[in-house]
Amino acid sequence: MKRVIAFSVVVAFVLSFAAPVFALPAPINKFKGGMEKIVKSPLELPKTTIDEVKSADLKPVGFIYGLGKGTYNMVHELGKGVLDVVTFPIDK
Repeated sequence: MKRVIAFSVVVAFVLSFAAPVFALPAPINKFKGGMEKIVKSPLELPKTTIDEVKSADLKPVGFIYGLGKGTYNMVHELGKGVLDVVTFPIDK
């Protein structure tokens, strides 16, 4: 009986240190997603500008509107990426 109790205590002790390892992929995925958003954020500017020019009746107005909207989208994605990278150790 003493062996069973001692074994149970040892197993519980080992698993208490191993538990954080099982939770590791979530923060790493959050960090990777944040870095991906940071790297891809400049691509929002030309993508949004092209989309707005294609959908506008007056191309110069669509270009100006697309630049403004694309800049907003770029800064927004960059901010979300920075937030994810800074807070990656914190669980969602």
